[in-house]
Amino acid sequence: MGFSSILKGIKTICKLIHKNRTTIMVAGGIASTAAGVYFTVEATREIDKEFKVLEERKANGEKVTTPEVLRAVGKHAWKPAVCFTVGGGFIVFAHKISQGIIKDLGVELTSAYTSNYIWQEKYRRKYGDKALREFEAWDGKQEKEVISDEELALREQREAQLSNVLPPYFISGLYFQKSRAYDCSDNLYNEAWIQKHDENITNKLRNSFYGRVSFREVLEEFEFYDVIDEVDNLIRSGRYSKNYLDDRGWDMASWYGVTIERDAVDINHTSGELDEEIYIRWPRQPMLFAALDYGTTKAIKYRG
Repeated sequence: MGFSSILKGIKTICKLIHKNRTTIMVAGGIASTAAGVYFTVEATREIDKEFKVLEERKANGEKVTTPEVLRAVGKHAWKPAVCFTVGGGFIVFAHKISQGIIKDLGVELTSAYTSNYIWQEKYRRKYGDKALREFEAWDGKQEKEVISDEELALREQREAQLSNVLPPYFISGLYFQKSRAYDCSDNLYNEAWIQKHDENITNKLRNSFYGRVSFREVLEEFEFYDVIDEVDNLIRSGRYSKNYLDDRGWDMASWYGVTIERDAVDINHTSGELDEEIYIRWPRQPMLFAALDYGTTKAIKYRG
């Protein structure tokens, strides 16, 4: 097993832990509290034995000091105290995470409601109330489109022609499902992951000596490794220039973060709801570096 496989496995484990951190914290809190109860019962028995010994010494006329009593209690009571403290910390932290998730969901729902309201108003003004009511009453069912062999061949020919046109499909953005970090079951997690790595790119730009980030670095940050392999194959076949991904990029003035869009790509025939996919749209690339002078902070050749 290579180092890359080990690294990928570690990243997958970290991602699962981050995704299920609330459940893990609650389970840890319950386990710590249960352990605290067990150690409390054990400590009670041991402390009773210690007190009996102290009472016997006192009955024999020996002097029993307060520090001795505290030591007798403390050496058995510290275990349940630690367990209850850790368990309480786990539960409080889980509550804090849950509150953050609820807050994010509230913002998401408010944004969705506002967007839906604006869309309805635009549709109403353009097509009228009647058309809006008819559209809202649509049940999402479509008649199956019948395509002849000739039409299918024409469509395939047009798609093949479009695939040879530059700029390629990923020049403006990519669907996140092409990323190896994509989680098909949780779009909220996907959006949070994208925002985190978007911040990583901004920090990389701020800390970069030359103040730029290449297109390849952005694709790697969002784990679009299959797209990178696809472009590298096209480079080897002569379709693209040798440094196609490395000569393109952004600087601090042009990189203002990615835009996360949700596109309805299909209808779920089981639930009747629209299936949405996340589309990452990056800023327009203003820079095409043919070469860099590594003794300065500017490009030798620049074409915008």
